[in-house]
Amino acid sequence: MATGGAVALFALTATASARDFVQEGAGMFSASTVAQLNQRLANFNAQTRKEVVVVTVPSLGGTPLQQAAQSTFAQQSVNGVLIFIARDDRRDIIVPDRAGVQAGWFTPDVLRSIRSAMESQFRSEDYDAGITNAVEGVLGIYRSHLGSLQQSQGTQSGSNAIVPVAGAPPATKGVHISMFWWIVIAIVAFLLLRSILRAASGPRYSAAPGAPGAAVPPGAGYGPGFGYGGYGGGGSFWSGLLGGLGGAWLGNELFRGGGGALQGGTPVAGDSGGSWGGGDAGGWQSDAGQADVGGASAGDWSGGGFGDSGGGGDFGGGDGGGGW
Repeated sequence: MATGGAVALFALTATASARDFVQEGAGMFSASTVAQLNQRLANFNAQTRKEVVVVTVPSLGGTPLQQAAQSTFAQQSVNGVLIFIARDDRRDIIVPDRAGVQAGWFTPDVLRSIRSAMESQFRSEDYDAGITNAVEGVLGIYRSHLGSLQQSQGTQSGSNAIVPVAGAPPATKGVHISMFWWIVIAIVAFLLLRSILRAASGPRYSAAPGAPGAAVPPGAGYGPGFGYGGYGGGGSFWSGLLGGLGGAWLGNELFRGGGGALQGGTPVAGDSGGSWGGGDAGGWQSDAGQADVGGASAGDWSGGGFGDSGGGGDFGGGDGGGGW
């Protein structure tokens, strides 16, 4: 029975055109909402090559929600996020692709807030508003990383280049010097200028040391004044300051990006997935058909809160039953 339901479910979703980002097998939304969302998502896909796909089915037919969503994700070759909804079962799940999860953009907690708002409107039978807000919520996550899209574009060439999003800031050109180095340059310039001024204004002694009547400069040697005390005492402060700044910079360089090796081999958040080029730009990389349920969030809007089979409303985190 479950197998037959799964075949019917997947046959239904597979008939939809790959260019239809909202695939309405369950007839939940108005035609105008479907048209508006399709246009908005087509524009987003043309600009970024990432996708947000909405698939609704009348029923799961006994197929587990996670299995149905994963199969649909793979069959549709979703390169982004899938919002999968089973109308009669009143079940839903938002599944991101592997690239988005490895970049740290999509987590169960992030998607849970979007899903909860959608389900609240579904319970009020305001399906158009629910799906519209859910799509906007997912698009909002992508928009928050538009800056890294320019970085990703700079690593591409020819037909593989990612098209920049309209309104995104242009990529900067020329040599960029970080604020840290400006501070170091300013401190070094100050120390050089202070040394020059002190040398110019310091006392002059013409008599040879030890000659009769020669004046011995106060504090000569290791006492107060010249040498390691007096005027020279400030050197320890500036040396310590420069050393501290240098240590901070070195630590930042070691723990940024490849510094994951210093943390037991676990990449730091936001820079995991070295195969994608690392860093925030990794979430824009193509990963069609590769669902990552570890970052997914699933639930229901029936009011009963039965969660999802196999460990809670979220995969890789859980809702504790997904109660509403």
